Amino acid sequence: RDFCLSRGLGDVYKRQPQGRVLEVELERDDGQLIYEIELLTGDRVVREIEMDARTGQVLDDERDD
Repeated sequence: RDFCLSRGLGDVYKRQPQGRVLEVELERDDGQLIYEIELLTGDRVVREIEMDARTGQVLDDERDD
């Protein structure tokens, strides 16, 4: 089954059900396509989640300063 962004965003909302997506960018990092998703959590903290654009695997999830 191929990965799609809408399914990936669904996974993000499962992790942060009160969150709101602020921005999504598709970037190439060392030849790998990565979605960078900026999310405002229910606690008003901005997080940046990096997701493999091919598989949907979350590669990084960190607080964005």
